[in-house]
Amino acid sequence: MPVVDGYRSTCLQDEIPVREIFTIHYFEYTKDFSFPGESHDFWEMCYIDNGVVEISAAGVEHTLFKGDAIFHEPGEFHSLRANGRTAPNIVVLSFAVDARAMSWFRSRVLRIHERERSLMGRIVYEARRGFSSPLDDPLSDGLVRAGDQPFGCEQIIRIYLEELLINLVRTDMDVSRPDKREGIISTESSETAFGKVANYMMDNLARNITLEDICRATGYSRSHLHNIFRERSGRSVTEYHKRLRLEKAKQMIREGGRNFSEIAAAMNYSSLQYFSRIFHRYIGMTPSEYAASAKLNSEFNETGRQRHSHGPLGHL
Repeated sequence: MPVVDGYRSTCLQDEIPVREIFTIHYFEYTKDFSFPGESHDFWEMCYIDNGVVEISAAGVEHTLFKGDAIFHEPGEFHSLRANGRTAPNIVVLSFAVDARAMSWFRSRVLRIHERERSLMGRIVYEARRGFSSPLDDPLSDGLVRAGDQPFGCEQIIRIYLEELLINLVRTDMDVSRPDKREGIISTESSETAFGKVANYMMDNLARNITLEDICRATGYSRSHLHNIFRERSGRSVTEYHKRLRLEKAKQMIREGGRNFSEIAAAMNYSSLQYFSRIFHRYIGMTPSEYAASAKLNSEFNETGRQRHSHGPLGHL
């Protein structure tokens, strides 16, 4: 144990050190999406953020619902398909870890709770800021650094991922958390508020709710919600709600069965023209262009051309 100026230092132990990250993906696919399968020499986590998927891992069939996650260990062959009724959103994280503790994740199907879901959302958020490679490209086999990458972006992604993995093991081992610490209480209160407001928004996607409506329904002040949503999502409360409505509209497009006018009416947009204009402003393409893109992405996977990833995410 080294001694410096009379003080003994402690070398911190790493239980699950992430050495490398291969891919960070957030995909949206049609209800008929199918990926024929692959195996690779690194870990992969697949989280179902929306919809239902059928996953085969090492010859075992699993049905995963929204909020479920599965881990594939190095060398494990796995495939995935949607259930033909709902358009799935899936997060895929692939990474290299050389640690005995990772044996706990073998053949694991887990229910992901708000704390860990929040960490995944932060990983995706940082990846979008730090890498120029699109996270929804089914042919992407790696990450390309952005020229204006924020300071510490890659390190904080690793920290979030390590915290996510450690939290999952701790929860299963029933390790008690120091919930009475002021900082922990503050963080959990923030997560509780964010979750409560997000759930209210999800229950009112077809309404043009205002910030005042949200404050009255949840009991939080405007300034409190502003701070929480800026910290957690990088967006204002109203912008977050607009995004949720558009994500629902995107899901409806991918699932088929309704034309654009019917989707606009279901989501309470005043007209098809207004819906198309808002959709293009936020998504970067028209509804018809998005429908064609989603179909093309699914077809890429069905032909087996994807190499290191295979799935979509939701509303993180």
